[in-house]
Amino acid sequence: MAWPVEPPADALDCFSRERAALLDLLHGLEADDWSRPSACPEWSVLGLTTHVVGDDLSLLARHRDGYLGTVPPVGAPNA
Repeated sequence: MAWPVEPPADALDCFSRERAALLDLLHGLEADDWSRPSACPEWSVLGLTTHVVGDDLSLLARHRDGYLGTVPPVGAPNA
């Protein structure tokens, strides 16, 4: 069965508004808030935030810079 073909949706505005709201929330945190649990089990607010930043930097490195990772040394497992 073929999926219906639809024009691509432009969701960039939605993401930029969501990111602005997230940054506003993070700017308002007190020092103790960073160690609080997040909505993700076993993740603190700091852990979840650094995960999101890491994803952003990884995406930027791959798409803007063409960085696909470090080549493992010869003889390393899975090399």
